[in-house]
Amino acid sequence: MYKKISCITLLILLTSCSSTTSESTNKDKDESDKHLGVNGMKEFETDPAVVLRETNKVKCQEARMDMVDAEAKGDVGEVRLVKARLQKYCVPDE
Repeated sequence: MYKKISCITLLILLTSCSSTTSESTNKDKDESDKHLGVNGMKEFETDPAVVLRETNKVKCQEARMDMVDAEAKGDVGEVRLVKARLQKYCVPDE
């Protein structure tokens, strides 16, 4: 009698614990499901956030190369302008 009750209780506890998931797991799953398949890749490539991130990455690399050139020339005004571009485009991902 006690074996049956303890088995049923254990089964209920295990199923209830395994059915709950954290919000971050569901959020990550939704993000990954959004870009599945051919249509998902087209959406991913035209997503404004993705396009902006890629554009900023390219501009950041260009600004870094310009900084090397400006420092090699020793032009203080150009260094200041390039530093401003670096701060604008080279932002860490959140």
